[in-house]
Amino acid sequence: MGSFPNKIYGDYGDEKVVGSTKLHELGHAMELPDGRTFRYARAGGTALVPGKLYQGKGEEANTSLAKAAVVPSSSVAINSRKPVVTIAGTALAADVFADGYLTVSSSVGTGVGHTYKIASNNSCAAGSTTTLTLAGNDKLAVALEAGTTRVALRKSPYDEVILTTANTVFTNAIAGVAAASAAASDYVWLQRTGECAVFVDATTLVIGQPVKASTTVAGAVGPISNTASTDVGKSKYTIGQYIGGGTSGVSASAEYALTNLKLE
Repeated sequence: MGSFPNKIYGDYGDEKVVGSTKLHELGHAMELPDGRTFRYARAGGTALVPGKLYQGKGEEANTSLAKAAVVPSSSVAINSRKPVVTIAGTALAADVFADGYLTVSSSVGTGVGHTYKIASNNSCAAGSTTTLTLAGNDKLAVALEAGTTRVALRKSPYDEVILTTANTVFTNAIAGVAAASAAASDYVWLQRTGECAVFVDATTLVIGQPVKASTTVAGAVGPISNTASTDVGKSKYTIGQYIGGGTSGVSASAEYALTNLKLE
């Protein structure tokens, strides 16, 4: 069993370090001396704005449970670190799933219910196969049956992050609040817990009020609704609590408010 540091204990200002070179595994955690925590992420096709709220990219085409299957011609043995899966219909680029996950998700077959960390994948043509390399010491706990067991592939929620959208729908899990400006495809830290300036939608907040991802303004937060008829989708997901930054304890709309994030 490996014994490696799984968290960086950083200093103030480390969270603002941005670059085009990958320095850590996506999702790697960092904690500052005051307890604020961050996750290492990569920007999507649009530059990141500090104080805006981001989510993971949506599912890759043809990689869900219904579309990705273990290669029918051969089973994958127990302890294998390189399972091979078929990708239907859409070509796959190399390392799309680096730092992502393989789940054995079908209701039949062997090895169901297991989750594995992916280190890399090779490119493949539409309808062809890709070889996944599992991360670290991860390996198949149970052999996978050919043509029976089905799996799903998922990118890291911290890879190619995008703004939360102005509606009630998520494309993926909330990734966090950008701690610094970052160009498209750059690597950046996203804040997950603790005191953080976050953009507020067209509403106002009072101290102590819980907040959610806004359903009206992309990349913003808004107050939790107490009306049952609107308590759907994002409105159910409390991501933090407004703690100050406005006048007389009230935040201004379309500005940044100090929020105690609680994403972990």
